[in-house]
Amino acid sequence: MRISENSLLTVAGPEDWSRVRSPSRAQRRRKYGHRQNIAFPQLPDPNFYVTGEVIYCHPVTARKLRAAIDAKAAQLNRDRELDFTRACQSWGLL
Repeated sequence: MRISENSLLTVAGPEDWSRVRSPSRAQRRRKYGHRQNIAFPQLPDPNFYVTGEVIYCHPVTARKLRAAIDAKAAQLNRDRELDFTRACQSWGLL
């Protein structure tokens, strides 16, 4: 499968109220429509979306996915080599 990375696949993070002087006052004023200095950070989407033969995900998620795939492939290779060695020993070839 092909992995397509898209940096626009993000989710909204928690509101950052550290730039306001008084969060409770800012919340009260925000309720009445006054603009507040609140940051809305965008975080990488931890999900990936499969469409046919393509996996769409954020680059951070793609790195994690590739690392997991590589680890699984390495484990399968180790298991296959171990099985081959055991089979050769049982047949008396080694």
